[in-house]
Amino acid sequence: MIHHYTSVPTLACILKSSKIRFSRFDTFDDALEAQAHAGVSFGTQMFASCWVKNDEEEIAQWAMYGDRMAGVRISLRDDPFVWTVLDGVIQIPGTTAKWQFDRVEAPFTLAEMFGDGYWLNPAYFCRTTFGKEVVYVPDVSAVYREAVQASGGVVIMSPPPIELARYKSDKWKFQKEHRFILTASRAPALHRSSAVTPRSASRSWNET
Repeated sequence: MIHHYTSVPTLACILKSSKIRFSRFDTFDDALEAQAHAGVSFGTQMFASCWVKNDEEEIAQWAMYGDRMAGVRISLRDDPFVWTVLDGVIQIPGTTAKWQFDRVEAPFTLAEMFGDGYWLNPAYFCRTTFGKEVVYVPDVSAVYREAVQASGGVVIMSPPPIELARYKSDKWKFQKEHRFILTASRAPALHRSSAVTPRSASRSWNET
């Protein structure tokens, strides 16, 4: 099971919408997570939904995120999301470009993938990497400097952003965090409502 500590009003929103909020990295309480390297602002392109897998209740989680002990703890199965298989050549709305998929699994639908002013990147998704434990390190910037290189105007990343987003300062290791990661890029505006806003994202979850 995974667990999320939050307020009662937030629980009401989740139950009403059947969606889980993904927050943008540059809005997190740890400012070091909003890294920028080789001209890439990772803090504005990565979104996370943060949980813990420890079944024992965490006092720190209650105090920081559980509305100061007056909130709730939501518990779901380890993979609560609805997965979609993306297959074939897909036109990217508002552009002449196309995206080709060879039966790529993603935790979102095509309608959610292309939103108003953004698109979600499914290139690195699979069930075993979408939700993983956070890795706590002494220096997050050092991890990014080693992984992100720029040469001749080309930025090379290894591991990909979805993996880099799992590194956090070891000052926060008491949180024992488990997180799901989405990456998003700016795209032409479609002038319609979408599941993702510039500062947050939502994803449907499966109650069964």
